[in-house]
Amino acid sequence: MSEELCELGIVGLTSVGQQLAAFHASNKTRVCVGDEDPSFVPQVIKEYQAQTHADGEEEKPKSSKCMIPSNKMEELVVRLRQPRKIVVFGTHADDKKFEDTWNKLSPVLESGDTVIRWGKEENGNVQSSSSIVVGNLSKLQAEPRGLHLLEMVR
Repeated sequence: MSEELCELGIVGLTSVGQQLAAFHASNKTRVCVGDEDPSFVPQVIKEYQAQTHADGEEEKPKSSKCMIPSNKMEELVVRLRQPRKIVVFGTHADDKKFEDTWNKLSPVLESGDTVIRWGKEENGNVQSSSSIVVGNLSKLQAEPRGLHLLEMVR
C-alpha cells in the first residue's frame, strides 16, 4: 500500500469519537475513522479540516491530512499499522450493534491487534450485560487468536 498507514482506528463517530479522532489528528497522529453510516464520515472530516484551516494550520504541516476516511470496517483495519489499535464508540447501550461491529472487524484482525469498546456507566453502575458480551467474545473469539478485546467504562 503506497499510502502511509494510520496509528489509530476510530469506529463510531459519536461526539466523543470525533473528539478523540480530532485530538490525535491535530497532534499529527494519523487516524482512520469510520461509522456505521458511511455517509456521515465525509461530513466529519470536512468539519475537522475546516476547523484546522480556521485555526491557521496552513503554515504548519497539515494535521488536516491526518484524519483518513474509511467506508467499510475491513478497509479501516487494513489502513492501520500493526499491531492495530481500534476504539469502538456508540455501542455502550446496544450489545447487538457491538457484536455486529466486532463480526465485521474480527475476520481481518491479526494476533496482537487491540479493540476497545468505549462503554458508559448508567446510573452509577457499569452495564453488566455489556461486560458479559465483551468477556464472552474475548474468551471465545479474541484470546484464542491472540487478539486483545477490552471494554473501557467512563
